[in-house]
Amino acid sequence: MWAMHFGTVGGLPVSSFSCLAYGQVPEGGTSEPVSELRDGKAYYVSLNVKPSDRSDPTRGYYAKFCIVGAGAERRIKPIPESSPNWQTGRCE
Repeated sequence: MWAMHFGTVGGLPVSSFSCLAYGQVPEGGTSEPVSELRDGKAYYVSLNVKPSDRSDPTRGYYAKFCIVGAGAERRIKPIPESSPNWQTGRCE
């Protein structure tokens, strides 16, 4: 498991155009040591948010995915929430 935290009030302003790469910690953040992502293993990612628009009830986003392939063919394969693999955490 890898986690990144911000101790300051307000966190990190991001938009749908932002990209937070695995293992890279933006200025002001702290992190635990990073482990390499392995092929064939299911991963869960979550992002807690505080919307700038008070009428937006969204408080976070989440997804499950697998790493498949090697070298130039390595890619992320999302696990759909409607798939039985969402519950089992299997990569197929």
